[in-house]
Amino acid sequence: MASARRSCRNNPDVFCYICGEYTLSGDRKNITGFVKRAYMAYFKVKLGDQDKSWAPHKVCKT
Repeated sequence: MASARRSCRNNPDVFCYICGEYTLSGDRKNITGFVKRAYMAYFKVKLGDQDKSWAPHKVCKT
């Protein structure tokens, strides 16, 4: 059985995974090293898989 590649129907960058809100394009910024460290400090989970297309690469500005 051949495995089919899975792909997301929706762009993962339209949702902020930190605050849990959908964001407009003007309200997004790239994930920086500071954001990764803050995410780890608050959630105790590493923000990883940044090399994957399905992972979020943006967060909201708020």
